[in-house]
Parts: sequence; structure tokens; C-alpha cells
Amino acid sequence: MQEKKLEPTETVNPSQIVIEYCKKYERHHKLAATSFRCAYFISQFAAVVFSGITPILILMDSIPKSLQAIPPAIASISAGLSVYNWRLSSVRSARAATLLENERLNFELRIGESYSQTLPDDTAIANFRKNVMQVQTQVLDDWEKIVIKDADSQNILNK
Repeated sequence: MQEKKLEPTETVNPSQIVIEYCKKYERHHKLAATSFRCAYFISQFAAVVFSGITPILILMDSIPKSLQAIPPAIASISAGLSVYNWRLSSVRSARAATLLENERLNFELRIGESYSQTLPDDTAIANFRKNVMQVQTQVLDDWEKIVIKDADSQNILNK
């Protein structure tokens, strides 16, 4: 998707700029949530299916041993991918997208203390940008906590 280029005669509307900025992050988080959800289902499906067909292939003497080894290898790799917490990541990304969408709707409708109809446009825009950045910072902080927690648990295991 290409970003809209301003024509030289167009005036810059700050409200539209911050709304597009927010929509960009909404799209990102929605895509991430979908990707994580698909990765979870695919890895779980592969683990179950390839684990299930392994005993059948072992019973077939006509299949070379090297081919019999492929399904259990795929199953174990798929099961091992669960360390990436696909489901948790999907929920986290969907939550971020929802928070951003709600924030944008509140701004567009001028609902709430931060976007009250009585506030000047500049103040409402500044509040909106600040709140969008707070959501983004919260998402990054959550990821950072997970990475630090994983690093700490690996250090414990390596001692």
C-alpha cells in the first residue's frame, strides 16, 4: 500500500496526519495478530498430523527409513515452535490494535476528557498523538519484559 502524496495546492490537515499514523499502527498490529494466529494453528496442526502418521509409516516396510524419519522430524520441529508463544503474541497484538482503534474513534468523535469538544483542536491532536504513543510504548514494554524474562530463564538454565 502506497502512502498518499500531497499535492502542492493541498493544505496539511494535522488531524488527518495523526489519524493515518494511528491507522498505520492498527493495520500493523492486526496483521501481526493474524500472522501469529496462523503460525500457531499451522504449527499445532503439523505436530498433530505428522505425529499421527508416524506409526503408520513405521509399519510400512516398503518405505525407506529416510522417508520414515521425515514426519517425526517435522512433528518435533512444529512442537518445538511452541516456545514462540504464538497464541499469546496474537492476543497481545489484537489487544494493541483494539486499543488504538478505540483511541482513534474517541478522537474522531471527540469523546472523553482528552478529546472533549471544548478543547482546542491543537490540544486534542496533541493528546491523541500522546495516547497513541503510550499504547505503542506499552506494547514495546510488554515485549521487552518477555525478552528479559526469557533471557533470565536461559541464564538460570546455563549456570
